[in-house]
Amino acid sequence: MKAALLAVLLVGCGGAASWTETGDDRLRAGELEAAELAYNRALAADPHYAPAVYGKGWAFLQSELPELREPARKLFQRAVDYGPDFFGGYRGLGVLHMADGQVQAAEEQFRLAFERAPTNVSVLESYGLLYLQGGRLEDAERLFRAALDAAPGRGELYRFLSDVQLARGDLDGALDLLAVGRGSAVSGRGGLLLLDEGEARLHFERAAGLSQGAIGGWDPKLTEALQALDRADTVVLRAKEHGLGAAELGRLQQAIRKLRDEVTLRQREEVAPAP
Repeated sequence: MKAALLAVLLVGCGGAASWTETGDDRLRAGELEAAELAYNRALAADPHYAPAVYGKGWAFLQSELPELREPARKLFQRAVDYGPDFFGGYRGLGVLHMADGQVQAAEEQFRLAFERAPTNVSVLESYGLLYLQGGRLEDAERLFRAALDAAPGRGELYRFLSDVQLARGDLDGALDLLAVGRGSAVSGRGGLLLLDEGEARLHFERAAGLSQGAIGGWDPKLTEALQALDRADTVVLRAKEHGLGAAELGRLQQAIRKLRDEVTLRQREEVAPAP
């Protein structure tokens, strides 16, 4: 199926805008190789087409390969240079600044992107994540809800509202929002990945809280923690079975294993006090 899709892309025809739209579709589906190929075809038609330059940079960034990070940054800057009125380059640079902990620089880039595309879902999402990381929960929620208003058919956006509830300490409310997202349409495998990551993380956070609240290895909370870790593991494995092997899932799986080992060791070594 993948080979057939690549063959279609190789022999297809279209202009820069058409190829960029194809690349965007492939990117949302998590098919990075096909997306990059489509963006290359767009750039062959118009080397200065900013949306294609940005799209290729985003495909590089989504690969999570360290060696592609700097090429992605250069592509985002080129997108700004070629299309100063296009939001994409600013958003891409903002995401890189945010990942580096450069909050002020990230906010400036997101502001520039927002001024050019105030209803663009990706801009609202990234801007909201910056506020979420900074603890500005009301501002984050406002932007995430604006993203849902702009794209009500993208159920994965409920993941971000769920993250806001998690930051407020409302695990049950966070899980309810993910359930709403799963009951809606999602934009391909990338959308499923967002929901799976969110659910696995919530189960892990519940397990961590139970473990911290346990007063000894005999405490039933530790058994509940292991059950929550089992649920988290199940979600991660389901995501991987669907071909969603993002680095974030790998890191979460390692954290699950580490916490399970700690809880199990505690249950074995800590005995109940004598009556």
